[in-house]
Amino acid sequence: MGVMLVAQPLAVTKEQRRELKCIARSSSLPHRTVLQARALLLSADGVSIYETARQVGVASNSVRSWRRRFVVEGIDGVGRIAEVRAPRRLGRRAKDSA
Repeated sequence: MGVMLVAQPLAVTKEQRRELKCIARSSSLPHRTVLQARALLLSADGVSIYETARQVGVASNSVRSWRRRFVVEGIDGVGRIAEVRAPRRLGRRAKDSA
């Protein structure tokens, strides 16, 4: 059997938890924001990334991204869409060899 990596429970303050619960119960906020708040609450409760993703219905990479963003930005990062990176452009040398 392989080794299963388990993320530590997400550290949230009582105030952050209260705000996440309000967001998670909202019927007027964007659906993705509500899902993100639900995922962060599950993560704070110690639910694994994969199980959180399964329960919320998103990819595990989304849960990882949301956790990272929450650690850096706190509640301000909830609901924010990640910046879309511009596609990499080939350098002149790569174009010549293609």
